[in-house]
Amino acid sequence: MVVDGLDGAVLPPFGATDLDGANTYPDPPEIDRTFVSGAIVGTRVESMTIVPTIDGDLEIPEIAIPWWNVETDQQQVTSIPATTLSIGAIAEEAPAEQAVSSSGDLEELLAMPPVVDQDMIDAQTEAEYIEIDANWLTYLIFGAFLITIVSIYRLVIWPNQQSLINNLRSVTSKISNHYAPINNERIAFKQLIKALRREDLNDIRTNLVVWCDHLVSNSCILNMEDILRQQEAAELHEHVQALQTNLFSGDSSSDGKVFNWESCIRTIRILRRTKIKKSRRQAGEDRYCLPPLYKI
Repeated sequence: MVVDGLDGAVLPPFGATDLDGANTYPDPPEIDRTFVSGAIVGTRVESMTIVPTIDGDLEIPEIAIPWWNVETDQQQVTSIPATTLSIGAIAEEAPAEQAVSSSGDLEELLAMPPVVDQDMIDAQTEAEYIEIDANWLTYLIFGAFLITIVSIYRLVIWPNQQSLINNLRSVTSKISNHYAPINNERIAFKQLIKALRREDLNDIRTNLVVWCDHLVSNSCILNMEDILRQQEAAELHEHVQALQTNLFSGDSSSDGKVFNWESCIRTIRILRRTKIKKSRRQAGEDRYCLPPLYKI
């Protein structure tokens, strides 16, 4: 059916499809629309499959579609005349479709579950699996894994052996430098606390110089005298002098200077907390500091 001026979606169906003496299976309609010279043209195509169930004459009724003619302002009817088909008898056994007339829908027939028994399931399962000895399968997997490892070594590792060694050494060196006390304040602080609790004066002096180099930001600390010259670490001067006296004087009780490691730990913790707070405050100020309007 082709109509000028209408979309194919509004065209009516052709009518009932039930036939006496046959099963009918209509196909989904094909609905389309096109534009010809700026005017819409609608199309609707319907088809069906007819399966006779008895022999003899099969009459296909007339299909009539009324429509309104806008040019003559009258109703008209377009029709497809009735058709009679002659169905011959089958000499041998008739197929199942022609043996019994069915009034059901094809979709309902197809939706019915198939008949499956246990023998069919067992046969399908045996066809899907191939029996392989477990030992051979283990050997096969191990061989494939071994070939893969050897291939990776020969194609990737062996040609680039020296480069990989250099990269490994570089990464190891970076990690070592990162956790070295001279580059890491936290590690230097922990080692200094451990040395103070062991009361090893030489180890205390070495670790104190390293940690003070992190504490004092405006100067490089290389020895104990550098610590005594820094006002930023003035709280440590008393402990440094007592440590020096205990190291280089056999009797520290003559001038009353005795190194107290517990008091030194408390002083170091206070200085470290003050330094951390100051650094955080300065970082916050630098983050939100506005640039000067005029360059000097």
